[in-house]
Amino acid sequence: MRINTSTPADRLANGLTLFAMLLITATVVVVFAVPKPSRQVAATTRERNIRDLKIEAKTLSEEVKKVDGAVDSLVWNEGPESVSPKALDFVTKVAERNQVKLISFRPQKSDVTEGLTVLPFLMNVEGKFEAVAQFARDLETFENRLAVTQLSLALGEQGSDKVAASIGITAYLNTPEAAPTPSPSATPSPTPSSTPSTPTTP
Repeated sequence: MRINTSTPADRLANGLTLFAMLLITATVVVVFAVPKPSRQVAATTRERNIRDLKIEAKTLSEEVKKVDGAVDSLVWNEGPESVSPKALDFVTKVAERNQVKLISFRPQKSDVTEGLTVLPFLMNVEGKFEAVAQFARDLETFENRLAVTQLSLALGEQGSDKVAASIGITAYLNTPEAAPTPSPSATPSPTPSSTPSTPTTP
């Protein structure tokens, strides 16, 4: 390639041409010199993401188990016919311990919701205000698996330090899953018996 430098215009043109050639050369070098992400790098990144997701899923599963365990400790695994007398026995003992008079204790209509049977009870008690308040607090413990859902107080006779209280408590029972109804078995239709024909006597 011959470069003409006889005039300033020629020198400028030659300089621009040389610059363009250098720019093209540099571009080619960059394109081929910079490595592209390999499949191995992409695979490693994918495996790391999968591993992180598995760790997160395991952590969430453990948290769910803890919550399920806490819920199970508050739920009865017995039927209403067994829970009702046990609840009455516990309430009676708590009333005696707090020197509260248990006037009445009545189970209410149960309800089934989201796999749980809600079994409410309503009681009326009488005693000193402090004793009745402590009685209500003692009813709601992890051991007895009862929840206080209602509490209303009424003052006693004038000059008396006693109050009358209406207290509602609830027991939550696991509702057993209904057994699947067996589908009626298909009864095969009787096959008509083939009776041999009797030969006709001429």
